Amino acid sequence: MQKKPDLNVEEWNILANRLATEGWLIDSYNPKNGQRRWKATKWGERHYQKACMLTDVDQMFNGSTLEQLNGSDLGFETLSDQHLYAMNLLVDVLDDEPPYTRDRKELTRAGYEWFYAYTKLKGKKLNKYQAKSQITRSFEAILQMVFVIFSLLAHSLTMGLERKLKKGDRK
Repeated sequence: MQKKPDLNVEEWNILANRLATEGWLIDSYNPKNGQRRWKATKWGERHYQKACMLTDVDQMFNGSTLEQLNGSDLGFETLSDQHLYAMNLLVDVLDDEPPYTRDRKELTRAGYEWFYAYTKLKGKKLNKYQAKSQITRSFEAILQMVFVIFSLLAHSLTMGLERKLKKGDRK
């Protein structure tokens, strides 16, 4: 059994945002019950499947098994493992025992946390890890409007002062 990484709330939020930005998870809304949940994308599932195959495990944490994923049509059949390396999720480990021919791939610390968060966030209610309440979103919207109004007011005052100064220079 794999040990879970110790992540604080801020790290959960960062990972959730990055997983969404990279297209592995999406914020899905069910209008019938009004709930928002993290939903795995085919892109995320295909990368998870690729990582399981490369690290030679059937399942990471409590995610889907390779058998379950092999039965689904994920697409991206030509997906290489370079994206996982570019994101610093995988590393090559060379065998240090003779005959030195066996090499394997392992998750980096970032990869370990990434896949842990990915498997735990899939299907979770969004408000548990990241979603903002309606009150918070409304308050942020009001603050943004106030900022825009002050910006426009400051801009118009500056333009008015510049016009007065130009008129004063002409006299």
